[in-house]
Amino acid sequence: MFITNESTPGEILAELLMQTGASVGDAFRKLKHNDDLCPRFQENAEMVLTSYAKYHTSVDDIQGFSDQGVDVLVRYIDEDRYRHNIGFQIKSYREIADDLRRPSGTRQLIPLLSQQRTRAQSKHQIDRFYVILCGDGGDAHRNFVRRVKAEFSSLDDTKVITPGQAWAFYNLEQQDVAAYCARVLCEEDYVLRAVREHFNEDADDYRRMIIGWVVSQLEGEYETSLGQLVRFAEGGNETEQIDVEERVAEYLSSLQWDGQAESTDGEKFVLQNYTCNELSALYYDVRVRHGLSGQEAIEYLWRLTD
Repeated sequence: MFITNESTPGEILAELLMQTGASVGDAFRKLKHNDDLCPRFQENAEMVLTSYAKYHTSVDDIQGFSDQGVDVLVRYIDEDRYRHNIGFQIKSYREIADDLRRPSGTRQLIPLLSQQRTRAQSKHQIDRFYVILCGDGGDAHRNFVRRVKAEFSSLDDTKVITPGQAWAFYNLEQQDVAAYCARVLCEEDYVLRAVREHFNEDADDYRRMIIGWVVSQLEGEYETSLGQLVRFAEGGNETEQIDVEERVAEYLSSLQWDGQAESTDGEKFVLQNYTCNELSALYYDVRVRHGLSGQEAIEYLWRLTD
């Protein structure tokens, strides 16, 4: 695919971190700062840089690591050869809960965050500092988030990531990040636009079914059962099984009527003359560019064409 939009790794990372938050509940309660949170946030930040580099040959010196003042330090050099440094300071559920148990006049976490930001600025010349709060959805933690936001509200280079936003970023998979980067950078690419237009008036479960079917067939599974097509259409979603089966049967009947699919023995089906060759082109792009196949490729293509 061709790059059609100018965007930097830092901008893409910001959009992913500051996306609409997911429902968090107490999901962070059992996750440890060093064992769980830092490695996962670093992995996803590095995936942004890795995915970006798949399209920009001039990006180099990309790295993420923990250092003084930050839990994760992300560095990259842009096309103008300017170095950018982005810092994550992550506070776990336990750190927040322990601080909230202190009497109100003796709480230390917010002053500590200010000190860590100053240290990160001094040591690393941080362009953007993210305070990532891995708390819960309760009143006490929400009030804490508001106080942290107020503390840094006047600083344009510092952003506070709420527990819901942190949970959404934490749960991103490799294919999520790769597809998002591709969508941002290549939004007006001819092949991608053609696939989107092809599915423009189709239901989501039809698009899921076709993507799964095409990938399966391109990877050597020539014949596909009705049950497998239903599983493709469901996409892991909890739905009324009978409704999905009925819709898939209708989709299959229509494809057969149009001569795009045929039955080999009454129980297995083959896409014979499917008209969206651009979808196959996108599959080979992700196979070569990102090394994804099987279910990961299906998930990537689903997100890319959404």
